[in-house]
Amino acid sequence: MKFYNERNEEIPSDIVHKAEAIGCYSVLYIYIAGKNYGKPKSNLNIKEKPTPFESDDNARLHQRSLDKKDGIEWVVFESPKGSKNKGLTIVDEE
Repeated sequence: MKFYNERNEEIPSDIVHKAEAIGCYSVLYIYIAGKNYGKPKSNLNIKEKPTPFESDDNARLHQRSLDKKDGIEWVVFESPKGSKNKGLTIVDEE
């Protein structure tokens, strides 16, 4: 099974499982650290729908590292509001 984020970047399955273990909302909002995504969306500690951050600076304050795989660091962004989420939604595209 292959997993892709909203930018159509393939995410390693062990990274997806780590995201699931910490309670991320969706595989779509797992990002590569250091890339300019414009306004990344919160993925951790959210209740329903991920929302984009208003600025890059604010997003960086809430960036959380999942792990490195093959020299690439994968990250998610925690909601500043800190509400609890409903669990990871898997989107499989092969």
